[in-house]
Amino acid sequence: MCTPSTVEPRLLLVSARPLGDMEHGISGGFVVFSDITEQHLAERHNEATRAELLKTQERLLDAQRLARLGNWEQDLRTNEI
Repeated sequence: MCTPSTVEPRLLLVSARPLGDMEHGISGGFVVFSDITEQHLAERHNEATRAELLKTQERLLDAQRLARLGNWEQDLRTNEI
């Protein structure tokens, strides 16, 4: 049995449309509930990961600047740097 204390909150996307035609008007409708909780949590996790990556990149750039170092990449197929 589900009670409020045993059910985890969920994030739902709700879409609704009327059913009917111009001649008879609206005769009903349908509603679709989509559980987007996991998608939302994954997006929040990705945002946090991106923020951490940006901080790390900023720290690396600061460290390279202070040490008067740098980095580069070379494409071994084209020898382009």
